[in-house]
Amino acid sequence: MEAEGFVLPRTTLDSPAVDRRVTGSTAAGSGFGILGRRLTGASGEFLGSLSPMMKAGGQDFVSVLHRTAPEPLTSVEPEMDYEGLPQGATSSTHMLAGAVAGVMEHCLMYPIDCVKTRMQSLQPEPGARYRNVIDALRQIIQTEGVWRPIRGVNVLAVGAGPAHALYFASYEKIKFSLSDAIHPGANSHCANGVAGCAATVLHDAIMNPAEVVKQRMQMFNSPYRGVLDCMGSLLRLEGPAA
Repeated sequence: MEAEGFVLPRTTLDSPAVDRRVTGSTAAGSGFGILGRRLTGASGEFLGSLSPMMKAGGQDFVSVLHRTAPEPLTSVEPEMDYEGLPQGATSSTHMLAGAVAGVMEHCLMYPIDCVKTRMQSLQPEPGARYRNVIDALRQIIQTEGVWRPIRGVNVLAVGAGPAHALYFASYEKIKFSLSDAIHPGANSHCANGVAGCAATVLHDAIMNPAEVVKQRMQMFNSPYRGVLDCMGSLLRLEGPAA
C-alpha cells in the first residue's frame, strides 16, 4: 500500500526476476577477484621471502632457486714456458739439453744443408747445376745414391753435441753472473749481449773444424772416402790451420 508519499518495500515475492546468468557471472567475478588477490598476496610473500636470500651474500638468483652451491674458485696456475728449463737448473742440465737439441737440429737438416753447400759454390761443375732445392735433391739421389745427401753427417753430430752443450752452459752461466753483478735481481741487456758473444765464440771454436770436413764431403765428386780420410788429407796437405 502506498499512501501520502510513503513507499513500502517490495517483498521477495514482488522483486523482479534476476537473470541467473548475470548472477552467476557476478559471483564468479567476485570469486576470481578474491582468488586473484590471494595469488597476488602469495606471490608477494614468496618473492618477499626470496629477497633477503637474494641480497644476502650477493648470490645468484638462479642458484638460490635451484638451491645449488656456487662453484668454488680454482687457483690459476702460472703458465710455463715450453722452451725454458725450470728455475735453478744446473749447468749440466743446460749442457745436456743443448747437446741433444743441437745434434737433432743438424742431423734433421743435413740433406738441406748439403744442397745449400752445392748451390753456394762459386764455380760448380756442370753436373752440379740445380734449379732449386727439390731439383737438387732429386738429381743427387738419382745420380749419386740415396745416402749421398747425408754423407758426412757423423762428423757434424760429433761436433754439434759438444759445441751446443758448451754454448748453452756458458751462456746461462755468464748471463746470470753478469746480471747479478750489474743489476742484482733484475734482467740486464748488457749481460745478455756479452753472454751471447762469449757463448758464440766458444761454440764456433768447436764447430768450425767439423764444418770444414762436412763441406768438403758435401761437394760434388768429393775425392774423400770418408770422414777420417778427409781429416787426414787436410792435416797432411793443408796443415792444422785449414
